[in-house]
Amino acid sequence: MKDLNIVIPVYNEAENIRIAIDKIKEDLTSPFIITIVYDMDEDTTVPVVKKMQENMDNLFLQKNKYGRGVLNAIKTGLEESESKYTVVTMADLSDPPSVINDMYKIAEEKNADIVCASRYMKGGKQIGGPVLKGLMSKIAGLTMYYLAGVKTHDATNSFKLYRTSFLQQQEIESKGGFELGIELVAKAHNKKFKICETPTTWTDRVAGKSNFKLLEWLPGYLKWYTYAFRKFFGIFLMLVCAATLCLGQLIWKQMPGFDVLYIISGFAIYSIGAISMILAYRYGELSLLQPINSMSYVFAAFIAIFVLNESIPMINFAGIFLIITGVVFIGVNSK
Repeated sequence: MKDLNIVIPVYNEAENIRIAIDKIKEDLTSPFIITIVYDMDEDTTVPVVKKMQENMDNLFLQKNKYGRGVLNAIKTGLEESESKYTVVTMADLSDPPSVINDMYKIAEEKNADIVCASRYMKGGKQIGGPVLKGLMSKIAGLTMYYLAGVKTHDATNSFKLYRTSFLQQQEIESKGGFELGIELVAKAHNKKFKICETPTTWTDRVAGKSNFKLLEWLPGYLKWYTYAFRKFFGIFLMLVCAATLCLGQLIWKQMPGFDVLYIISGFAIYSIGAISMILAYRYGELSLLQPINSMSYVFAAFIAIFVLNESIPMINFAGIFLIITGVVFIGVNSK
């Protein structure tokens, strides 16, 4: 079994498929097989591929086992792959096959679980295509890279190499379109698998018709986009916990004598903090989140200064600075 399996989902790609396969044969330098995944026997791609199979022993047809649609075709190809690496690319040559050589080299040298072909890193670019789609894709990719710490500038591109052993550990949950690519990147990021990238140039297709449906597929993309920020939900909720603990204490401190309303209000705010803490632990580890709860001292100090007009010794400010620095360090460097 060859190390590389090139999975190509098709839907009536008779105009493109021969050119795409010939270009892959021309450009790739490592042994490979090509798996064409089709929806129906009437697909115009099928007879062209069958004719080419007469002269190629590394070209295979695989019928989509989940029903029509590009996501189901890609899912079928990924699940049926037995090669060491599986690459997803399109029949329209919008993705240059020569980049697969770089992806394979990076996967081998860096032991990567996913290698993303990136349009938005240095050396990459996009030529043509709908402006809104490109803008949204770029914003998503760059915010995931700079804010969530995902190790690719281009999580939304479907052109990726996957280590098949990684795929075998994942349950694909995507429901439509090309969201599967961002799903697997987000899961790899949160589960600490290794993600790498290499620059690519994406060119809008010149033959055939694109089946990309932005509005229909957008909710799925947003689901996995927010999933990539999962660890930050835990940090945010723990900060809410720390703040509400201080607010509950403030209410009790301000209570004039024994007042049931103040007592109940304090407990209600405390409850919000407790619920926030419970939810926070769903999104992060104890070693990350519990130290962040020390921010309650910082919030208490600010309440003391700005609400209660209490004086605080200078040494306490040094402690506040150390706590904030520590929380930032733990949050930024957490995996």
